[in-house]
Amino acid sequence: MKRRQQLTQRPTRVDYGFLIAPDLWNALWRVRLARYFLSLPVWVQALCVYAIIRLFSLIVFSAVFRHQDKNVIGGEDGTPPTFVDFLNTWDAGWYKNISQNGYPSTLPLTEGGDVAQNAWAFYPLHPWLVDRIDDITGWGYPVISVAVSLFASAGAAIIILALFRLYVSPGRAVFGLSVVFLFPAAAVLSTGYAEGLMLLLLSAVLYLVITRRYMWAAPVVLLLDLSRPIGVAFAIFMLFLFIDRIRRRHETPLPPREFVAICGL
Repeated sequence: MKRRQQLTQRPTRVDYGFLIAPDLWNALWRVRLARYFLSLPVWVQALCVYAIIRLFSLIVFSAVFRHQDKNVIGGEDGTPPTFVDFLNTWDAGWYKNISQNGYPSTLPLTEGGDVAQNAWAFYPLHPWLVDRIDDITGWGYPVISVAVSLFASAGAAIIILALFRLYVSPGRAVFGLSVVFLFPAAAVLSTGYAEGLMLLLLSAVLYLVITRRYMWAAPVVLLLDLSRPIGVAFAIFMLFLFIDRIRRRHETPLPPREFVAICGL
């Protein structure tokens, strides 16, 4: 009988401390952590999500850089290319070209007579802003270009989270923000492209429009149109908004001042 009890008795669990830490992963602990995180200021939540995802993106870019042909990248003034130089390759080079040489006075043509690739396909706000910061700091175009993209998209993360929270719960808003920055194309926000600046301005405009501060949105729209070719799409969005406000004017009053502001925007 005693022998049978010894055989059927479950062995004592060895406590490996932090290696196992079962209490660390139970549901109650996760709920408490989630509640604590969602109690933080909106900007802290947004920057935490943004920082984690951007760090992952930069690690991936770093791994690619180690296997990239350095002759394709090219460094500053013939020097070996750095990781920052790598983040300013691809179409980011057109923005640097605009910064250094401006826009061509005549459109370059191919041998077949078609318009060749040139700087006119890229908008001036990003290189202009980088130049102004470079005049003050002297850090050089490649570093400032990437920094502008990173800081602008960080600001966009804060506004996007605040925008989502107007419609869904705080938890779902954080999830939505994560989806935005985990989207494969969002990797461009870690490079010297203008998408980070455009995302900041676009999210700011949408927040102002949704909160019906139309005239405040006007100067932001002007800057938005100088960052990326999004003006026509935004005009169509405003047209649909205008039609919707007219249709629902009996449910939600449309004062003359707001009518004029929407038309003006």
